[in-house]
Amino acid sequence: MGKIKAVVFDMFNTLVEDGDSYWEQTFEHIVERQGLALSGKALRREWCLIDEQYRAKRGVVGWPFYTYREAWEKSFQVVYSNIGASCNVGESIEVIVSDMVKRPLFPETLSALDSIGKKVNISLLSNADDVFLGPVVGRIGKTFGCVISSESSRCYKPNPKIFNDVAQQLKLRPDQLLYVGDRQWEDVHGPKLCGMATAWINRDHVPRDPNLSEPDHIITSLCEVSKLIN
Repeated sequence: MGKIKAVVFDMFNTLVEDGDSYWEQTFEHIVERQGLALSGKALRREWCLIDEQYRAKRGVVGWPFYTYREAWEKSFQVVYSNIGASCNVGESIEVIVSDMVKRPLFPETLSALDSIGKKVNISLLSNADDVFLGPVVGRIGKTFGCVISSESSRCYKPNPKIFNDVAQQLKLRPDQLLYVGDRQWEDVHGPKLCGMATAWINRDHVPRDPNLSEPDHIITSLCEVSKLIN
């Protein structure tokens, strides 16, 4: 492993809160907007059954690329058909996007980025469409070396291509990068495939999957990242 010259962050549930409670609120907003009789929790449960089929395939090398919006459109079409509801799919997606750009930062996000940014380059790499990633980047208000979305890379984590894309943009070797994210599959296994160091931010103390790559570091707060930079 080379000397770390840049720290690359995932966005949602790493720098910005995006847990289940926020998604439940979003689906309550969709139910209200569409005038549906079922609860937001029930609609989300039906939607997740379809959406997870796309998520299970999207990181596979060679699988056709879909943006989040395209996948969400297909999911809502199936769900609304299944429940016999005539709803506005586009409007439902706009509710998700509108809510996502307002997700709050974790309390330590800005101070951690300031501390790390004094030592090395900071960059972003996130499974996200530009339409909701860009506004959140703007709210953070920091200067990033590069910002790469799954939409701009035309592939999803853990596909090694997206991690190699960030290394190429930064003109650094993968082993000079530390990737920080909250999911073991996308944010540890993926970057390890191309030789990056990894820090798994595991705020909820989720058990590590022994069948996936082991992270170089396990942390519970972004404040710990600065100490990992040699």
